[in-house]
Amino acid sequence: MCVLDPMRTRPLKKLADAFTLAEVVVAIFIAALVFGGIIVSYSLAVRRAQWSGYQLAAQGLAVEQMEVFRSAVWNPAANGGNGENQLLQYMSNNVINGTDFTTNAQAGNPGWRGYLTNILNMPITTNGGVLATNWITVTTNSIPGYPGIQFMVVRVDTVWPFCWTTMGTNYYTNTLVNYFGPYAPGMNAIITNNPTP
Repeated sequence: MCVLDPMRTRPLKKLADAFTLAEVVVAIFIAALVFGGIIVSYSLAVRRAQWSGYQLAAQGLAVEQMEVFRSAVWNPAANGGNGENQLLQYMSNNVINGTDFTTNAQAGNPGWRGYLTNILNMPITTNGGVLATNWITVTTNSIPGYPGIQFMVVRVDTVWPFCWTTMGTNYYTNTLVNYFGPYAPGMNAIITNNPTP
């Protein structure tokens, strides 16, 4: 007769499930990497949104400056044929700092260059605001072969700083270029009498 020991025939109890210390350390390390990546991504997104705000404010400053020139009158027939050019008057009346008359060496075109500084229109408060510089260039050109037909090119370069946390301060430029022709007194009559279909 064979007698079985009940302790040996019973299956052994399974040991309690648990994590080892190494598994816990690895899990904490992975969680720290994930949360660190989330925090870094959030801070980069905030800096990029701030950069976009600066860029939009600088574009607005450049457009504002261009609108000053768009409202100026250039009428060669005014003042008894002496002409009226508010574009050049604006540049030469020292309204703009550092205004000087230069000749473009490449094309031989006369030009004026100067700058204005202004504070970017930002919806945030900073110490004294963020200064941007509008570099303004006005050149007189003529169509090749037609020296009597002149036009002016106005270029506004708005230079503005932005401080990235790790890269230091970088300077960015928004540029607008516009062409202006002289005012022709009969132009409104031509447009009115010849409507487009």
